[in-house]
Amino acid sequence: MTTAAIIRVPDSLAELDQWILWRYEQRDSGKPTKVPNQINGSHASSTDTKTWCSWGEALKAWQEHPRRWSGIGFVFSPRDPFFGIDLDQCLDDAEQLKPWAQPIMERFTDTYSEVSPSGRGIKIWGKGRLPGGGAAFPLGDGRVEIYDQARYFTVTGNHWRGQLLDVEEHQADLDWLLALSPHGQKKIPSKLGEGKIRKGSQHDTLVSLAGSMRRRGMGVDEIEAALQVTNATRLEEPAPAQNIKRIAASIGAYAPGDNRGPDALNSVGPAQNWDWPEPVPFRRRNTPTLPADLLPGFLGDMASATARATETPMELAAMLGLAVVAASVAKKVVVCPEPGYVEPVNIYTAVAMESGNRKTAVLNGMTRPFIDWEMSEAHRLKPEISRIASERKTQEARIESLRKQAAKSSNHTELMAQVAEMELSLPQVPIAPRLWTQDVTPERLGALMAEQGERIALLSDEGGIFDVLAGRYSKGVPNLDLFLQAHAGAAVRVDRGSRPPVMLRNPALTVAISPQPDVLESLSDKPGFRGRGLIARILYGLPASPIGFRELKPAPCPSAVEQAYGDGIDRLLKLAPPNDEAGLWLPWRLRFSPQAYDAWKVFQRAIEILMREGGKLYYLKDWGSKLPGAAARIAGVLHCVLVDPTESTVISEGTVERALNLVTPLMDHTLAVFNLMERDKVSEDAQKILDWIRKQGEPSFTARDCFCAHQSRFKTMDGIRLAISILEQHYCIRPRPKEVVSHRPSEAYDVNPKLLEASA
Repeated sequence: MTTAAIIRVPDSLAELDQWILWRYEQRDSGKPTKVPNQINGSHASSTDTKTWCSWGEALKAWQEHPRRWSGIGFVFSPRDPFFGIDLDQCLDDAEQLKPWAQPIMERFTDTYSEVSPSGRGIKIWGKGRLPGGGAAFPLGDGRVEIYDQARYFTVTGNHWRGQLLDVEEHQADLDWLLALSPHGQKKIPSKLGEGKIRKGSQHDTLVSLAGSMRRRGMGVDEIEAALQVTNATRLEEPAPAQNIKRIAASIGAYAPGDNRGPDALNSVGPAQNWDWPEPVPFRRRNTPTLPADLLPGFLGDMASATARATETPMELAAMLGLAVVAASVAKKVVVCPEPGYVEPVNIYTAVAMESGNRKTAVLNGMTRPFIDWEMSEAHRLKPEISRIASERKTQEARIESLRKQAAKSSNHTELMAQVAEMELSLPQVPIAPRLWTQDVTPERLGALMAEQGERIALLSDEGGIFDVLAGRYSKGVPNLDLFLQAHAGAAVRVDRGSRPPVMLRNPALTVAISPQPDVLESLSDKPGFRGRGLIARILYGLPASPIGFRELKPAPCPSAVEQAYGDGIDRLLKLAPPNDEAGLWLPWRLRFSPQAYDAWKVFQRAIEILMREGGKLYYLKDWGSKLPGAAARIAGVLHCVLVDPTESTVISEGTVERALNLVTPLMDHTLAVFNLMERDKVSEDAQKILDWIRKQGEPSFTARDCFCAHQSRFKTMDGIRLAISILEQHYCIRPRPKEVVSHRPSEAYDVNPKLLEASA
């Protein structure tokens, strides 16, 4: 379920008074159903306008009673120009579109669509008219429902691909989709008569039908979708879905317009790459893109300009910039969302990007104010540090001289008293201030934080710190304590061996790294990383790599934007809260305004629901339970960007909304990251075969050859077939038509040419 406080829909829908509330209720059969309701609690009707309300009224009712209602819905009416398409069960476990749904979504890419409450379907809004008011039919292993009146759609605000689009006109595409329905406006091109197709002629009929569609220019996925409909509705004994998929793939070997008959099918060689879809990367989910205008003020301007200049995803500059601001105000402010609850503002972020994505350029741009500040302070303090260091050396030399005299004197009491007094008055040599570090061990990091007022940032364009924490320098023994304690601000006490003790009262460590995805994938193998809670403390980003689609045109960051960013960070670094009696900072306590608190509370409760069994975060309860706190931290960081805490300590509703809008898409990024970590044997087997296919470099292979090459891994052919099916689902391979031979033919597969091109 999407949080009511941050849900957004197109204005063309929000301006209509066609909204209702809905909640799950149990049917007599025990199956839950979505029942429409009015804001007064009575049942609503999709045909009675008196039971509908405005967008604002529905949203407010949901915000005020999130446990009473499961969500809100939009009612289609003859008075509006809209239709809705519900693609049920069109997403697989990795939240990828199933093959039968891909050609549909390709036609509706520019209009508003969102993921359904179940997370397995997609709802599409468009402008157009249905001839009969509605249609519903099975397609593939799912179902398509189309309405333009007397029905309502649940609205989640979980925008498909993370894009909030307007509702566009799609009458032609609606007509095309209706053609796939057995009762649509048009019939699927065929030579079928009325009644069921008898067993024995089914295969030849389907092949002939597929060939007819291919000659008309239909793609493989469209052919398969149409065949699945025919299979389900017209065949006397429907064939397995996999058989239908193979027929469509086989016919796909023909070029559009090829007039050869189906008898030539067995002689067809590997298909060309014009009709192959792009191979789907393993364990990667579709992740929404952060809006360029999400961050405010100088931070948003700099993050957007840096992303444009480097042609990198917004997530990279945005999360790094947030960490820079957080490190600037760490220990200076804390956030108090409600009585008895305090959150520091330091954060941990990890945005995974493949090598070659200019991560270093982004890091240099966003950390430039830190580099300049450290150099300026080192230059300013150098004379003072040199003077005091010289004075200390002189004092130490005098102490050593007196100590030698005392050792030779029979009456050394007075000399030793002088030594003790001089040792107490030794001047402390100032340490050059530091704001951030990169390659550091946990032991040195603790000492560094003690030297730097218990606050520092670890900023890096790589993920080597994970190897350090896993025990690179400690004989394989993980050392996570400091990173766990310094995130929450818990006291640290370290007394080990010959090293000086490290005593930290309230440490604040900020972390922002950009490792390669493979580094995050390996975290599940590192002992203690999840069990002890380190992984749960990190805000993740896993954006798609733009490599291959960059314009490569110079677009340097404007000097005015860089100057404003530098000035903004400098202002935050100069902030100095009042001191307590011991001379320690008393941080400003930032509080939410009443409206901001309501928005945050609704979000917190919605996250709680998402962690229930079957919810989006059920398997990420450790991470999800920390998300409302992370949102509060980010709200505090953004407040400091917009408002000087010396002037106001009240965080506005708008600032909290920005923070919630930021962390909400990060849920999908985190699911993608944890999907990377949760490797299974079948996927690993598929990856092994994929590596073998790339190494072979051949356009086709047989299951027998593959088995012979992997006998040490697979004991039977059944194991290899399961891994091969995974490669089929990821569009890496597809089965070849079986040859007519006297002996039992070997299973043969064509390799996606795009896969081999990428390996060349």
